[in-house]
Amino acid sequence: MKKKILYIITKSNFGGAQRYVFDLATSLPENEFEPIVALGGSGESKAKPGLLYNKLEESGIRTILVKNFMRDISFFKEPLVFFELYKIIKREKPDVVHLNSSKAGGVGALACRLVTLFSFLGARTDRLEPKIIFTAHGWAFKESRKNYQRLIIYFLSWFTVYLSHKTIVVSEDDLVRAPKFLTSNRLILIHNGISPITYRDRDDARKIIFGEAIISERNLAIGTIAELHPNKGLRYALEAIAEIKKQKADNDHPIIFGIIGEGEQRQKLENEVKKLALQNFVFFTGYKNNAGELLSAFDIFLLPSLKEGLPYTILEAGSVGLPVVATNVGGAKDVIVDMETGILIRPAAIKEISYALRFFEQNPDKILEFGGKLKRRISEEFSLKKMLERTQEIYKQ
Repeated sequence: MKKKILYIITKSNFGGAQRYVFDLATSLPENEFEPIVALGGSGESKAKPGLLYNKLEESGIRTILVKNFMRDISFFKEPLVFFELYKIIKREKPDVVHLNSSKAGGVGALACRLVTLFSFLGARTDRLEPKIIFTAHGWAFKESRKNYQRLIIYFLSWFTVYLSHKTIVVSEDDLVRAPKFLTSNRLILIHNGISPITYRDRDDARKIIFGEAIISERNLAIGTIAELHPNKGLRYALEAIAEIKKQKADNDHPIIFGIIGEGEQRQKLENEVKKLALQNFVFFTGYKNNAGELLSAFDIFLLPSLKEGLPYTILEAGSVGLPVVATNVGGAKDVIVDMETGILIRPAAIKEISYALRFFEQNPDKILEFGGKLKRRISEEFSLKKMLERTQEIYKQ
């Protein structure tokens, strides 16, 4: 008999957590599992379903829209979300409830436990006792916040782990920093994984990203794929590139920077580009579906994030043979071996970003060397097949 897996996630845009849910739901063996995904809109009140919803529908995965899911906490909405999830779990009778994102994790785990409790109290013959699995895509208490806020979020994170039968973390850092009081035996590390990417011809990809700008092989093309959000640290990248231009340190290989993605900081970042006089060197493409296909346009991938879980973007960049410059946050160091497959830097460190980019500008032979080593590492250690097998093992326990 097939196991029914109910995935629950707060937002239906298409960031890392959403891709994780999509990859699992669409890759499970059809003869063993029946996946269902309950999800919110794009994060705002009464928002329409996002790209994850559309992609799941196209793939034939049954979806359930949770109307009251919102990104921000609302004391009015949270009870409504709880009762929606309670009803969904009770109606669907899943064997496994797999929770993703902080809000879905806390509210969903509590709803699961109460479904189980009332099932036992009601002396039902078909008792409901779904296994609760929570995946932490980076701990929210690691973000820069006021101390009392971090303490509250830490407690809520611990409570989610405590209510869950198993918590998956996606990086060594998240495992080390996970709330462990009475819960250490419930934690397991499973790295994100990807399938091989079919990427576009380099010239075609460059036209999509850089438009009509005249790009030569002398240029050093830096690229990133990111939601335009403060956590992604893009303003530090812009300041680092401005510093390089000011010092004329890239005359041999002029740097250009392509930013693939959309988000709330678009206007602010565009204003910063004008302020730094980088209009001829920085290009915003907006959101691109299957953005990984465009990575062939770049020579180096840059991820200056302030917070991450284990970012899919550096796995994709490595899989096409790009060396990576990334901040040493979350799972970056699980993937990047410093000065061997890329360069690790501290968050918000403008001079370190500048140094790393100048290193590759001055040592172009290292681009192929580092990129080749990273490509092999991704293929061997971070495959979708490996992630899927280890997750299925938990479903079957």
